[in-house]
Amino acid sequence: MRNILFFPALIAAGILGCSPSPNDNTQLNTNIPPQFYRNISTLYGAGYPVAKDSTGFLKASDIQWKDSLGVSHSLVNLKDTIIILNFWATWCEYCTYEMPDMQAVSDSMGKYGVRVIGVSIDAGNSIFDLVKEYVKEHNISYQIVIDPKETTYLNYHGGTGIPVTFIIDRQGNISTKFIGQTNKKDVIEYLYSIL
Repeated sequence: MRNILFFPALIAAGILGCSPSPNDNTQLNTNIPPQFYRNISTLYGAGYPVAKDSTGFLKASDIQWKDSLGVSHSLVNLKDTIIILNFWATWCEYCTYEMPDMQAVSDSMGKYGVRVIGVSIDAGNSIFDLVKEYVKEHNISYQIVIDPKETTYLNYHGGTGIPVTFIIDRQGNISTKFIGQTNKKDVIEYLYSIL
């Protein structure tokens, strides 16, 4: 298992990423139009901090979300899938630069059992509308989960900056992470090494 870090965390957060806004404990927006239920959802459930299991592997914390029809989904249910978990926000310019690469990875690697899930840490009174318009403008078709309380973000990364991307293998282990803006070449190259 290798860990790809292009710069130390503090440098990466300052040069290649954005700092998150203070958590305002906004209530989750569950009024989701049906046409977006496959693409944009809201987080529910507190999850738990990432921790090593008895074998020494760093286990991915579960993430749960519900679509507009009330159907529950979670990382645990995505067995035998390699998951790219990308934390981002609409106000983060580096995230915007990275989005086309995440979409390209989703488009080209889906046939290999790879799934991209973007976790937005946007907050405010109109979070869903804000994220929906962003997704439409940037032609994002992979799963977006809104995490306005930053629960999952803090469990995984501790709040030191976005974007940050975790690759979770088919056994639910965090195989590597990319701190700061990454690109499709580096992500796909790593994916081929663990397929």
